[in-house]
Amino acid sequence: MPKTSTRLVDSGTIGAVLAIVFCLAAAVAARHDIYEKTPDYALRQIISSAESGDKTDFFEAVHDKDIAYAAFDSLTRRQQGDAVTAILELAGLPARENFASDIHILWEDALTGSNALDEDGGKAAEAGGILREFGFSVPLKGWYYDSHSFSKSIAAGKAEITVSLYNDRLKATLPCSIIMEKNADSWQITGLTDDIGFLTAVDKAYKKALDTYNKDAVRQMERFVTIGSVNSFLNKDPASGKTFLCLQYAPSFPKGTANIKDILCRYTLRRNADEAVLYETDLHLPAYKDNAVLTSQFLLNPLIPSHQALLAKAGLDDTTGTLKLMSVLLKDGTAIRCAERLPQ
Repeated sequence: MPKTSTRLVDSGTIGAVLAIVFCLAAAVAARHDIYEKTPDYALRQIISSAESGDKTDFFEAVHDKDIAYAAFDSLTRRQQGDAVTAILELAGLPARENFASDIHILWEDALTGSNALDEDGGKAAEAGGILREFGFSVPLKGWYYDSHSFSKSIAAGKAEITVSLYNDRLKATLPCSIIMEKNADSWQITGLTDDIGFLTAVDKAYKKALDTYNKDAVRQMERFVTIGSVNSFLNKDPASGKTFLCLQYAPSFPKGTANIKDILCRYTLRRNADEAVLYETDLHLPAYKDNAVLTSQFLLNPLIPSHQALLAKAGLDDTTGTLKLMSVLLKDGTAIRCAERLPQ
């Protein structure tokens, strides 16, 4: 009787299994090696360096000053158009450098989770002030990484990834598309796909949050005054060569004017196409006859860059003006005010 074999697996089977294992190991190693050379992997490493507060690795991979310069230039072009004069260049360059420097300092503090480099909030105020001059309200602190999409190749050695960022003052998560470029064997963040688009989205979220915060104050002020029939137009005087921006409005006083001491409003003129701020100023409304049409005018100065876009216009058909109540002061000492900034 032949002897029964005690081998569970013959040599051929063992060889096949080992070949499969080696192939899988090689595939995993190759995939790991390939993945480490992708922008997706590089972004994960950048996020890790940010979370650990590693400023050296972070700033080697993130061109923060170039991004700030590009944003400043985009904002200038948006407000002034493509024809940038020598006056604008001279006036704008120091602000451009200061803006990028302030943003870099804020990044450094964010990475360390402190205010060591901006203890008094001066840098945040300066950079935020520049953004407000361009018509954008943007909180420069309180941003946190939430998630990101897969990378999308947009050119040789260049990719786009959408990063979702949460801001604790806005209580909102906003998408920001970044550009990553390959430098040797590493990928670095070199810019934003649409810096104006991102700032616009942040500004809208900020204004929405601020309107909600001010809702009760506005309701109280409108018990005493409302404003209608807001109209803007240009008045050009051929004799003097001067141009005035004119504002017409008709205030209404539901409770009369006897107890009103002062009314402060903010006039803003925006271009319809991109909502760029062309002119903004505060003015005190006279407590005059109910529903009387009043006119205020503002002399435009050709030496002020923000006025140049208006001086070049024949009319204001492509703009929208708003007159917003900011505060009402009553003779009995009652003061009702809108907050201009969200609380920290």
